[in-house]
Amino acid sequence: MNEVKNQLGILRKKVESSANFDVFDIDNLSRDELKRILYDYQVNQIELEMQVEELLNTQLELETTKQRYFDLYHDAPVGHVTINQQGIIQECNLAFAQMVTKDPLSLKRRHLFHLIHGEKRGLFLTWLQALWKNENGDFIEIELTSDSKKHFQAQVYGKVIVAITPDGKRSEDEKELMMTIFDVSSIKLAQEKAEQGEALSRHILNSTPDSMFIIDRELMRFIDCNEESCRMLGYTREEILGMGPHDIKPDYDRVQLENLFDDILSKSPQIGLIETLHTKSDGSVVPVEIFIRSFEHDSKTLILASARDITKRLEDSAALRISEERYAI
Repeated sequence: MNEVKNQLGILRKKVESSANFDVFDIDNLSRDELKRILYDYQVNQIELEMQVEELLNTQLELETTKQRYFDLYHDAPVGHVTINQQGIIQECNLAFAQMVTKDPLSLKRRHLFHLIHGEKRGLFLTWLQALWKNENGDFIEIELTSDSKKHFQAQVYGKVIVAITPDGKRSEDEKELMMTIFDVSSIKLAQEKAEQGEALSRHILNSTPDSMFIIDRELMRFIDCNEESCRMLGYTREEILGMGPHDIKPDYDRVQLENLFDDILSKSPQIGLIETLHTKSDGSVVPVEIFIRSFEHDSKTLILASARDITKRLEDSAALRISEERYAI
């Protein structure tokens, strides 16, 4: 309330200094007229106080919102950059400045183009030109360069916004582009390592002389296999991944295999060994010995099945048995 009174006092002084009127003579006014004038004055004063208080509250809300926006923009853990239609940096936060190892003030009025690695500049300019016409915003991945001459991968989201003039007003005729920048170098490095690890695992899997299958126990589907499994069965990898273990085992249906797997999973260690037949793509069968072991991956129970063609071993065993029977006679 004190603030309201202070504002009213300031307003009164401004009115008195600028108003051009004569104080009317109250000697000829009746008592009722004076009461009426006093009543109107009091009502007007209360209205003014309410209006001033409302304006002050609105101003306080605007200042709070402005400060909140400032904090969100400048204290954000990701980079924020605002550029005009010429690509000149109008504003940036500390996170972006740290990415390119520069002082935020030194980046203002600088062209963003010069912070982009040479090979990506053409792609960025094409994206930028299209973005000014795209009201929904868009993503792009580029390489930024820092003062230390190091390049790093960045994912950028840009969206056109209405420019704000120095006095805080919206300029409908002028647009700006606000970009949120994420340093994804560590993510890219992790992806590369994961791809290298996957390539190594694939190489090891394909170097194994036995047929290798990875089975999703819940879905009872193959989710991976090696080259030897394709060679032995005569299917492509894509065809095998569209099948389940019961599709190639004539001695077991799906329920029997589920019970077999569950029996293995109930043991410690969770391993098993069976002899069975595998059906090839041409309808013929091949005898196999399968070593089965379970493991957990991404909260899922998977089964690794290593199948070895034992045709030669069975033939040798049969020949040995015949030979022993012959000499026994």
